[in-house]
Amino acid sequence: MMISIILGTDMKHHFGDIAKAKARLTAQDFNIKDKNDKLLCMNSVVHAADISNPIKEWSISFGWTQVVMEEFWNQVLYILYIIGRIRKKIKYTSLISL
Repeated sequence: MMISIILGTDMKHHFGDIAKAKARLTAQDFNIKDKNDKLLCMNSVVHAADISNPIKEWSISFGWTQVVMEEFWNQVLYILYIIGRIRKKIKYTSLISL
């Protein structure tokens, strides 16, 4: 369930997900206790939280942006470290050949 919710933050599905949520929320048979309806609502709430940063007060928005960028670059550095270790083991000289 958590993986589905995290993947639900992908902007490539944004408009399709919004249309699905609107249709389901207005359906006569919508039931929050139903597993699929509950998952749809949780996906929508997490996605809304994920994209809401720009509407927050500037100091909060900027602070969160710095934290997210730091996390992103730490992941990039870790991946480059792992690639470097792999390159040393198999003696490749180009990242493209990996």
